[in-house]
Amino acid sequence: MLRSVTTKISIDTGKLDWYILIIVGMLLIIGIIMNQMATSNQIDPSRITITKESITTNISDLYSRSQSQIYKTLLGAVFGLVCFSISPSIWQKKLLNYFLILLSIVMLISVLIWGVTINEAKRWLMIYGISFAPSDFARFALIIFSANFLTNHSSELSKIQYAFQLLFLLFIISCLIMLQPNLSTVIVFYCIVGAMMWVAGIPKKWALFAVILVVVGGLLISLNSFRSIRLKVWTDPIAWYKKADELKKTQPELSAKIEKVAFHQVQSIIALNQGELTGVGGGNSMQKYFLPEAYSDSIIAIIAEEWGFIGVTFVLFLYAFFLYRGFNIAKHSKDFFSYLLAFGITINFALYLIIHFFINVAAMPATGLPLPFISFGGTAIFFNLGLLGILLRLSIETGPELFSESI
Repeated sequence: MLRSVTTKISIDTGKLDWYILIIVGMLLIIGIIMNQMATSNQIDPSRITITKESITTNISDLYSRSQSQIYKTLLGAVFGLVCFSISPSIWQKKLLNYFLILLSIVMLISVLIWGVTINEAKRWLMIYGISFAPSDFARFALIIFSANFLTNHSSELSKIQYAFQLLFLLFIISCLIMLQPNLSTVIVFYCIVGAMMWVAGIPKKWALFAVILVVVGGLLISLNSFRSIRLKVWTDPIAWYKKADELKKTQPELSAKIEKVAFHQVQSIIALNQGELTGVGGGNSMQKYFLPEAYSDSIIAIIAEEWGFIGVTFVLFLYAFFLYRGFNIAKHSKDFFSYLLAFGITINFALYLIIHFFINVAAMPATGLPLPFISFGGTAIFFNLGLLGILLRLSIETGPELFSESI
């Protein structure tokens, strides 16, 4: 049986979308390189001595971040290969879908009880010394579940009870994530599911619910002082950064909050300006010493500073081509489930790219979202490569039309 399965996959891989595989491979290599560049400031020069032992230890520290990224990428590649080997019909099994969703809910509850708090947020479980973000698994499970649910009820989406069943599940998951707290991830989840419902053919009148969600989101922001500060600072981060300095004596607590938010966007703007056309060169970034999470939430700003407008344009071109191929796979899918699944996976990557980029060019309020395949982070890379494996499997399930079109 194993031989027959292997043979089938080897035959089908003749239709594999190699464009996507090559592009993601390039993005992963860029991620490994940029993680090294963005964390070179973490090495203490005083530790460098003429002894062989000290030099060896320092070199090990110097490359620890990029080495960690390589290990996590390889682990994610194995998971991606596993997902690639699974037939789309397996992902349609109700039992598997409900198991994935139930497991994600259990994990999200577990992180609230036993999670590790970092930067005032409890978003990670520590398992044998390895941090794990349940929200990334929930994203993986939710995309698959939504595609299956919308396929099974495609002729009944005009009935309010079916639309609300999916939205209610999304609401439960969102509440658990909000308790971490992590509003940005909740917004992305709603956008992913909302987009999938839209292309599934949900009546346009339900667009009213999108407006309601925006209003509710606005209320959530206004009820949280720190989120409202983020929104205010976004309007003019440089002016608010100066105002924070003025408030240090009279309102030190408010000043600290404003400064924390404004500092991120001001440093991103400086990095963009420093890069100009060709950048300051690899490893020569100065803003990596100041930008919070330079290797993750601010990685595109470091790329802009070190490689300039040309470098950022090249990276964005890779993403644009990847998204084009992803939507093309959805367009030529052989059935409705494959269409929704390919669309959901692709729109997921598109949203993370757009939000990450907009935040770092101060076009959106500051928050923390990684850049797919490039930002440092084990769980995100692991499940992103899993989703990639599913997308590539869907590409070999499409008709020849996918490759008859021009690039």
